[in-house]
Amino acid sequence: MNGFSVPIHLKDLEIGGGKYVVDGDKAAAGIPRDAATQRQEIERIRAELETSGAPSVVAEFDALYVLTRDAESLDAQARSALAQVLCETALGVASASEALKPGATLDKEDLDEGRKAFVMAAVLAQAVVEKCDAVSLREKALKDKKKKDAWSKDRIGCLEGLHNALKAIDVAWLWNLRVVDEACLLLWVRAGARALPLSRGAANGAQRAAAHACVVDAITSAPVEFGAPAAAALVEDLVLRDEAGAKDAADLCAAGGGGRVAGDLLRELDRVSGESGDSSAKLVAAFVDHLGQRAPSAAAPHVASLKAQLASTHYGLRSAVVSALSSVVCEDAADRHAEKEKTLLADDARDALLDLVVERSRDASHWTRAATMRACAKLVEHRAVPRDRYADVASAVCGRLKDKTAQVRKNALDSVCALLAHNPFAPVLDPAPHELRADALQAAAVADHASTVLRDRRRAEAVLAKQEDDSVEVEQVDEALEDALQDERDKRRVELDYHVGVLRLVHCVEASHGIIDRLARSSTASDAVGAARVFGACRAFELPSGKTGLRAVLRLACSSHDAVKAEAAKVVAASLDVQACETGSHKALEAAKRACSLIKGCGSVDLQCLEALIAAAEKAAGEKKDFERVATPKLVRALWDVASASKVDASTRVAACRFLATCCSAVGSKVVDGPALSDAAQFVVVEDSVDCALAEALARLVRDSSRNGQKPELVATCALLREALFAHDSGDGHWYGACDAVLAATFQLEGDPEQCVGDALRSLAEKAQLLSEEPEGKAGALARCLHAAGAAALLGLVAVEDLGSRMKKGAQPVKKVVVEGDDDDLANAAGGAGEDAERDARLLRLVEEKIVGVKADGFVAALAPVAAKVASRALARRGAVPGVLHRSAVLFLAKVSCVSRGVCEEYLPLLITTLARAPDALARQNVAVALGDLASRQPNSVEPWTDHVYGALRDSDATVRAAVLATLAHLALNDMIKARGGGVAEVALLVVDGDDTIRRRARAFFEELHKKSTAQSSPIYNLLPDVVSRLSAARRGPVTPVVQEEEAPSSPKKTLRFSVAPSPVQNEAAKKLRFSVAPSPKKRVSILEEKDETLSAVDFQAIMGFLLNFVDKEKHAEALAEKLCQRLDATKADDDDAVAKARKATGDVDAQTASRRDLSFCLGRLMLTEKVTRKLAESIALYKDALPDEGVYAAFTAIVAKARKLPKVDALKELLDDWEAKLLAGHERRLDLDGAGPAAVPQSAKKKKAPAKKRATRKKKVVQSDSDDEGGDALAENVPRATRTRPRRGVRA
Repeated sequence: MNGFSVPIHLKDLEIGGGKYVVDGDKAAAGIPRDAATQRQEIERIRAELETSGAPSVVAEFDALYVLTRDAESLDAQARSALAQVLCETALGVASASEALKPGATLDKEDLDEGRKAFVMAAVLAQAVVEKCDAVSLREKALKDKKKKDAWSKDRIGCLEGLHNALKAIDVAWLWNLRVVDEACLLLWVRAGARALPLSRGAANGAQRAAAHACVVDAITSAPVEFGAPAAAALVEDLVLRDEAGAKDAADLCAAGGGGRVAGDLLRELDRVSGESGDSSAKLVAAFVDHLGQRAPSAAAPHVASLKAQLASTHYGLRSAVVSALSSVVCEDAADRHAEKEKTLLADDARDALLDLVVERSRDASHWTRAATMRACAKLVEHRAVPRDRYADVASAVCGRLKDKTAQVRKNALDSVCALLAHNPFAPVLDPAPHELRADALQAAAVADHASTVLRDRRRAEAVLAKQEDDSVEVEQVDEALEDALQDERDKRRVELDYHVGVLRLVHCVEASHGIIDRLARSSTASDAVGAARVFGACRAFELPSGKTGLRAVLRLACSSHDAVKAEAAKVVAASLDVQACETGSHKALEAAKRACSLIKGCGSVDLQCLEALIAAAEKAAGEKKDFERVATPKLVRALWDVASASKVDASTRVAACRFLATCCSAVGSKVVDGPALSDAAQFVVVEDSVDCALAEALARLVRDSSRNGQKPELVATCALLREALFAHDSGDGHWYGACDAVLAATFQLEGDPEQCVGDALRSLAEKAQLLSEEPEGKAGALARCLHAAGAAALLGLVAVEDLGSRMKKGAQPVKKVVVEGDDDDLANAAGGAGEDAERDARLLRLVEEKIVGVKADGFVAALAPVAAKVASRALARRGAVPGVLHRSAVLFLAKVSCVSRGVCEEYLPLLITTLARAPDALARQNVAVALGDLASRQPNSVEPWTDHVYGALRDSDATVRAAVLATLAHLALNDMIKARGGGVAEVALLVVDGDDTIRRRARAFFEELHKKSTAQSSPIYNLLPDVVSRLSAARRGPVTPVVQEEEAPSSPKKTLRFSVAPSPVQNEAAKKLRFSVAPSPKKRVSILEEKDETLSAVDFQAIMGFLLNFVDKEKHAEALAEKLCQRLDATKADDDDAVAKARKATGDVDAQTASRRDLSFCLGRLMLTEKVTRKLAESIALYKDALPDEGVYAAFTAIVAKARKLPKVDALKELLDDWEAKLLAGHERRLDLDGAGPAAVPQSAKKKKAPAKKRATRKKKVVQSDSDDEGGDALAENVPRATRTRPRRGVRA
């Protein structure tokens, strides 16, 4: 009998060549066709094997081979029986043979036969399992996949038989004898590896355990050199099979082997891992990642192999390595926390791994950076970062908050939350006490060091002195005392390190406060949600940024994302600890105090955001959504207890009432407690001193509680507040807000509001001495009087309009609502039976004529000239009028202008002049905001002054510019005013404003304006020609302001009326008040003057580069290219000396050169398509005179280079070559286009050539422009006809 070795393929046993060859006749005969005969044959062989042992394996090998070869043709029962015979019986008797045991006394022939039997049985057993698996998979594909077949149960017995046979022999001894070699052991490895993908799921745990045992025991029982081929087989059968197979391989490493299997696999994967984009790298990454999760202790000894994978160009593999390394460090931390004698890693090895993980935060791939942030969060959560390295990890995490990828920022924000939540220092990270203690310890360390130096010096001097004189005694060292002092110094050093670690962590987080605040304002939902969580964590750990950060969280109530609002509500509720309110009154009182502390740092905008957040939370609670409630009933009850308590300080009572007022405004009067409100109102006036802040909060409560109708219990409180505000002297800034709320509540609650309001106004007029013999009044009192009168005028208008709407719906006549007087016209109008339109017109006409109009003789109308005088005097001389009075005057004029068109026409010039010339920035800001309301009420009156409002965008104060921009954006985007080229050019200047908020809002304005584009039109495209002209002109230098004389202006667009003369009726009313009207100043200055500055080339390019991005339609780009080329041809030299000097100061040669460079830059930033390229090449005659300039030539050559990157560039190659040659010739002043037609036009598109000088006068069909700009660009808008509805793909710079 020839020798036997493991064949590559089973059928190789039928081929001769010096090895064992199966009998040809038996191989040709095949298996019996009858199923019963097949089973009988198998049972015969089983009996023979059990009787004769290992020799029968060799004797029956040919028959077993034929059955195994044709196993797929066997009956199912016969096939399972064959598998059991080979895996259990044949391998069992072969492995039990004495020939496989050391010290056997058999002769050589019997030894060889016994050892050969084992290998034969192993080959056939592995082959039959493989064939049974193939049949099972094939049958599953045809049947129900969820139905288990019989082979699934039999596979367990086969795998256990393979494993038992391996355990029964001494593999190492047989390996040395070459009986069990590499090929033989691979049979077990491959059998187990193929079984793993077929035994996934919790129900197949026994199968997986048997498969793991086969593979692990085969590898671990063999010598080390078997690891490489075994790993190669596992990589081929599992890792490179699919992602699930890679995870199976990782589970195999976790099954046992002490890390040997993992090491062999990692070394093999170093060899086969592919480059970026290779599918093998992705599968290797899945294995490494799962290995770190399932078996970090197995991966720990092979960290060097993992580190080598960090050099891979595949980002997924680097990310997996980062995750695996962090898992190893976490496993080491678990050992340290369990206080094991031997940890997984040494201290220096752990620190090295931490450095590797943190270093990946600067990886080139955002996927790896995101994985690094997740790894850092995992390290922190498992407390695997030592205290001395905590600040380093925090610094790396905070450095990724500015990442350009949203996923990295999201993970970084989550990591910051984890850093605070799992910090190893303290539950409170307020830096103040830590700084104090660290300073004290540092000072103690310095003093201790100094004392040690002095003591050592004295001892050294004593030793030297003793050498000269033996009588000198050297102080003996007390070793016990020295040890105690050293221990104390060590403790102080450890404590100092602790406090320094806290301060470093706090510094990292606090330094990122500005970035996190910007992320909270981001339009990306994940940024806002993550920032809210960070600010909530900062608040919980009492960091300084927690207080200001919570205000940023409140502003998330205005977000359009429900998830952001839900997270904001969750953070606010957690900061107040509203859940603790349910546990008892003491906890509720603490939550109320936290709510008061929150309110104390909030402004009006923050309160509005809190109101929106409470309203959203209540609405979501009603809809049973996952939304945390902020104002729970227990918290509201506790706040009322605080507001009505007598032993509460004034600021806390005010804060409680403001929070309750916000809740009332959000959810209605159901949160109002009438008795508690009355008790709190008793504290408004204390010892003849009015608490205006408390009055404002209570007035808001009364106003919002009375929205649904009259409530008798609130009337007394409203009267008390009205008496406190208008009968006592109050100079607090909260008075104005309280006045508005009280007057609004008065109109809603009182049955005769005109009488109550009239009494209040007369009380204020007496304090301002308007009704006395003295000609001048007190500034503060007059400011309050003007404010109250303006508010009353608006409330009267609102009441009248509400009355008109109710009458339209057929409501019964309601109470008379006027501001002053006994005139019954309003009541008659309300009760009349005329038509609705006539009634509405009469109501408004009566309001205008009887209350605030130019012919009215009422109190409010009489105050108009007073306010005009105040505003005029404030403009005439700086400091002549107090700021509060000036602001009240202009706001009064704006409010009464909203009521009456006649008053608006009369005083609007003064308001515009105030916006331009007022020395008080707050006054200018107030006018800017008021003009937005005025434009919605009196659009026809405001429209002629729009250019002057746009001019205020150049105000020197950033707050004024922001207010003007917000007003204009609201009006323009809602189509209340028309966006003109000049005004849009002023807005465009803010794109490069020095204030970051203004820059952001200016860009947002253009983005929103671009959203109004349609398939055929674009607002920004229509305005661009005029914007380019104006911005280019803004680079021409300063213009001398023009001072105009007193003559009346011919047009509001040219000059401004500084003050106005009162009408006779107003003069008469003023005489009754004994107050003189201010005379007009002798001279006034127009605001139509340019600033003494020029627009730099850098700013021009930044602005136009931003605006030209919005030209995203091919036909618009082509038309704009033609216009800019014509503008290049039309640029002329500027001979003005002043302009030339200003231009020279900027570094430009002359105005013509600068204009040409500006226009060529704009051409280079246009969307480039084939049509645009041809248009620019054809129009070379228009800009050939500008080509000698280096800047213009560089811009056009850049366009050519960009055009060569267009798709289908082959069709343009000839044109581009010709165009580039002509550009060079033009630059060298040797281009002659006389008589030449357009360059490089295709043959099919060529037309009859015409003289170049007639090109500009050739008639073309002018398509009607869709531009709504009435005055900007003088160039005709020739839009080419377009047959395509979709624009071509272009290249943009």
